[in-house]
Amino acid sequence: DIRARGTNDSRIQKDGFELLYLHSYFITKIWRLEVGDVAASYNPYVYGGSVKGIKAVYTSPKKDHTWNYSMIAGYQKNLWREVYSKDQYEAPTGYSGAFEAKYIHERSKEIAISAASYQDDLSTGDTNSTNLGKKGVSIGVDGRWRFNRYVTLKGQFAIVDATDDLSNGKPTSSSNALLLKVLTKPNLRSIRSNFTYTRVGTDFISLSGSAPQDTEQFENSNTWRINQKLSARLGLRARRDNLDGSLGDTQRIYYENLSFSYRPDFIKRSDINVRFSNRDTKGRGT
Repeated sequence: DIRARGTNDSRIQKDGFELLYLHSYFITKIWRLEVGDVAASYNPYVYGGSVKGIKAVYTSPKKDHTWNYSMIAGYQKNLWREVYSKDQYEAPTGYSGAFEAKYIHERSKEIAISAASYQDDLSTGDTNSTNLGKKGVSIGVDGRWRFNRYVTLKGQFAIVDATDDLSNGKPTSSSNALLLKVLTKPNLRSIRSNFTYTRVGTDFISLSGSAPQDTEQFENSNTWRINQKLSARLGLRARRDNLDGSLGDTQRIYYENLSFSYRPDFIKRSDINVRFSNRDTKGRGT
């Protein structure tokens, strides 16, 4: 199957026809091959996004487990014309590739290993471009383990070796990121309580994923369904930066919020919500 979209509207492209979107794919029981505008989502610290290139997925299903292998590679560009022509003030061409191998056991346990590589080609960019260029490699592991109906553990970890300033010859540096999440249901019908811990290193450079640098955060969210009409939610979060002490002073931010949701008999599709929230900042910048 091949799908494409283009335009010759002069308000969009002055030089004639422009290709806006291209996507073709071929599917069998175990293979899926895509070419054109393709996207993938792996470990969020390693890779998540779209390229103009190729993607292949191989699935090996068994009776009690499944292996999934996926790869993606291509140009990191917003528009097709940036691939086949050179615009004024064009940003450097970015080349990215990623791979993931995932094992799923009876839908309750899964683990995945992923790796990604990215590099900007500064020779393809205009001299007036403000993009300093970046390159690097990252590798990560993420998983999920559902122990029972009451407790599920999720985790993500990644290591990156990268630089975000190729134009000035900044050397690469290594850093890591970690996320742990515990999902609990003390009472299956009425109570849920989730705990999340996140730590992203000071020098962590997100190549094709997403992560805020220099952050450590703990979060707890709770939901209590009191009855069919009334429910309550309580959220707590604490965040700090300056993980390596280089900023001199640390900024600490605390969030608290409490909300109630009520649906009376005379309102069928809407709720009455009451919310209380507070934010307290301490340290640098206060």
